[in-house]
Amino acid sequence: MEIEFHDPFDICRTNLRLALRFGSLAQEWRQHVCTLQVRRIERDKEALESEREALARARDWGEFNTATQTVMREYFAATVSLWQEGVGVAMRNQTVVGEAFADILKDWQSAWTGGYAKPASGASAAIPDWVNGFTLAMRAAQQAAGAPTAPAQGAKGDHHAV
Repeated sequence: MEIEFHDPFDICRTNLRLALRFGSLAQEWRQHVCTLQVRRIERDKEALESEREALARARDWGEFNTATQTVMREYFAATVSLWQEGVGVAMRNQTVVGEAFADILKDWQSAWTGGYAKPASGASAAIPDWVNGFTLAMRAAQQAAGAPTAPAQGAKGDHHAV
């Protein structure tokens, strides 16, 4: 069983997929934030209109106080609802981003190691010709320069810094 070599552009493709995925996640997050912002503006507008109506209809300070308490109660209920929805959106986005990072790390690992992975049967993986040529050229250059091709083994304790 041979594993086919993945071209070096797999890493670039993985990086581009990462950018596109995070761009789409950012767009979804912006849509959620804008929806919450619109609801917040509508909440404020309704509260101001209700308060204006309460002021116009009130005959004395007692009626105005009662109407204002009702308006504030509705305002705080809407605010708590928006906070709950915002926390829900944040938690969903956190989960989605975590899953995206896990997928991207798996893609990067497969892109980096995909071409050199060894099959489970123990047979050697298919290595492209340019890798073999590069290895032979490096050995020839080392031999021409007089450098040893294998590191020399020193005696026990001969690990001194020079």
